Amino acid sequence: MSNVQLVLEVLLIVPFLCPPVKSTCNFINFKNYISSNQIPLSEDYEKIYTSIQNLHHFHQDQYIPDLAKEALNQLLHTFSSLQSYQEDFFHQMIQLIDTYASQNEKTSIYFNLCVKYNQSVIYQLIDKLHQQNIPLDDLLSSYQQKISSYPISTEIYDKYLYILYHYQRESLSSVIDTNKNNLVFIKEAINLYMNHQDYQKAIDLCLQQLQEHPHQDIYLLLLDIYKQTNQNEQIIALATDLLYHQYPGQIQYYQLLQQSYLPEIWEHKKKDIIHDLEKNQINISEIYIQEKLYDALFQYLAKNDDIFGMKKHEDILFE
Repeated sequence: MSNVQLVLEVLLIVPFLCPPVKSTCNFINFKNYISSNQIPLSEDYEKIYTSIQNLHHFHQDQYIPDLAKEALNQLLHTFSSLQSYQEDFFHQMIQLIDTYASQNEKTSIYFNLCVKYNQSVIYQLIDKLHQQNIPLDDLLSSYQQKISSYPISTEIYDKYLYILYHYQRESLSSVIDTNKNNLVFIKEAINLYMNHQDYQKAIDLCLQQLQEHPHQDIYLLLLDIYKQTNQNEQIIALATDLLYHQYPGQIQYYQLLQQSYLPEIWEHKKKDIIHDLEKNQINISEIYIQEKLYDALFQYLAKNDDIFGMKKHEDILFE
């Protein structure tokens, strides 16, 4: 018999044999087991649930919420993503807490889980809190404190924005405006809109952010939105601006234009683009290489006395 099974069987039998104080000791032992680094097998989860639930039959309801909490903490701490049977176990523990914990104890346990962990079941727990009419303001405050302490914690941003988007939509715009200098937060807000196919709000937020705090990541998100919504003219306009002005000569925007034009049009268009960029004395070495314009590459490097560039590309320049 494994250690897991032994502990579980003892928990099932001891209340018949021992006075309350020994049952208390057994509770402590089992709690320590749940909090240990031992990982139960899939068949053990149902035994753990049954063992905790059976405390009710021995009039030891007071132990159930604490054991369920320990089981949840161990589960979520150990596994960054859950299998279906582990999700079932999660909901079984939540059901036990719902049944046997006081309102204050229940809220405290749930809020703690929502702050500490980020698995998909946490979003289901947030939904459950709302359905039970438990105010989410304190949870939002906890997230805000975390954001202040850990400004790159995207998981906190995701949960924070999830609550605002689904349950306090009237506050979302002002919160986004308050955090407009926080690039990571703004990116997560744009992704939130995109994930809910609220594309116009995502576009508006990108454009507003680019007007005040232009950043390449926001341009890339805006391009992604245009791709998802099949706005090819907008892609061409933005990629052209990026290639000519914002990030002159960067190959990725040249390639994006190539993908956006019909092949027969592109063959003529690329000559105009290369001519314009050359006229503006923009470094387009990577474009020369893609188009196998090695003479033009050599002339550009020689004109600019770019010895490092010559050395870097000597394999194609001096074949």
